[in-house]
Amino acid sequence: MRGRALEMAGFLIFLTGATMDFGIMPDWVGHLCTPRAPKLARVAGNGRPYAIDNGCFANSRPFCLDRYLRFVGALVDAAGRPPLFAAAPDVVGDHVATWRLSEAVLPMLRALGVPAALVCQDGLTADRLPWDQVDAVFIGGSTRWKLGHEVVKICQEARSRGVLVHVGRVNYAGRIRHCHELLHANSVDGNAAAFDPRKIWDQIRWVEGLKYERVPLWAGDAGAATWS
Repeated sequence: MRGRALEMAGFLIFLTGATMDFGIMPDWVGHLCTPRAPKLARVAGNGRPYAIDNGCFANSRPFCLDRYLRFVGALVDAAGRPPLFAAAPDVVGDHVATWRLSEAVLPMLRALGVPAALVCQDGLTADRLPWDQVDAVFIGGSTRWKLGHEVVKICQEARSRGVLVHVGRVNYAGRIRHCHELLHANSVDGNAAAFDPRKIWDQIRWVEGLKYERVPLWAGDAGAATWS
């Protein structure tokens, strides 16, 4: 499962929840799907990379596990291929509360045949992350925490274990470069285009402006991340 996810994420993939015409966009631009915006037909039809978020961050309604699992199963069936990951439920800024929600859900996601992602929140450390229970790490949390030293360590450990790294809320050029150069992320998402579809082209240009050899990230360690 991990190998399949990393194979699909050979280069930095940009995921968006925006609904628009993807026809002329690079093939590394894909969908971030949530129960609020499933995009079943679009994901099934265009073959682009996609991932599944739990919708906890922006959803005013309480998380419903049964509804979420049905949504994940229906989306995978419609697409005919697994996503990069499906995120277990989380609580923003609280890794302890997140684990209470996620622990039982991670194996349920795996049972559906999808790579299971733990959303990493403030306070989590690399040595406390349950690596044998996850196929991907989704870097969430506060801006201050996700730009900190511990997240670099988590991402380093993930790469050494063949675990996919995804970073959420990446809407600016500097943040994209941080995710590539320090975190060596496989994928990122940003919601700016959901509010202004024209912004997707800024994000595409920022990713295209990254200086790196386009080799598969799973072919070997690109080098230890450093902090400056």
